[in-house]
Amino acid sequence: MGLSHIKLAKPDIVELKRQDCPTCGKSRFFVSWHEAWYGWYDTCLKCGERFCCGQMERPFAPRWRQHNIENAKRFYRRHRRKGNN
Repeated sequence: MGLSHIKLAKPDIVELKRQDCPTCGKSRFFVSWHEAWYGWYDTCLKCGERFCCGQMERPFAPRWRQHNIENAKRFYRRHRRKGNN
């Protein structure tokens, strides 16, 4: 029988910051959050590229860039409303 892993880490820091995007080649706004044991996640709000601990994460799915942008905005709004920062 296989083992299952359920990720239960919650973000302890959620922020909107401006930094250089390697894909865009310019300074862009990113939604960034930190999870204990998993590190930092960053999503560029212009191109939709997502990074985990500096490594690019690209799913094999249609319209993934737009989905990443929409999910990052929704994630940021939800956690800012809760006052997590």
